[in-house]
Amino acid sequence: MALISILRRRYMAKKSLGIIVEKQIKYYKVEKVTLWFLIILGTTLMLTGIGVYFYIGKLTIPKEVSTLSTQSFIKDEIRMLYNFSRALGVVFSLTGLAIVVLSLDRLSFARDASRMALFIKSHEE
Repeated sequence: MALISILRRRYMAKKSLGIIVEKQIKYYKVEKVTLWFLIILGTTLMLTGIGVYFYIGKLTIPKEVSTLSTQSFIKDEIRMLYNFSRALGVVFSLTGLAIVVLSLDRLSFARDASRMALFIKSHEE
């Protein structure tokens, strides 16, 4: 009876390991495509943030605020929007950087997990 339970445990362990390996091999390509899409999205966010941060200073609205002779409320609102847009550029850049770094980390982890699954599969047969 003990021999049967030992053999059953070994068979179940091999079966479970085989299922895990097959799932890892199956989902690696989908995960890789998704992570590369996220890297492209993060790079786009970084470039957009950098562009917004540096381009907003070249607009004529903040430069001509000092020439307005209206109430100071309008001047303050325009300055607030100017500062907000620069801060938004920084936020976009940092968010894009975080997406790229985390996606590259996950991509290297997925690649190593796939290599390990292929190694297990080749030695299992």
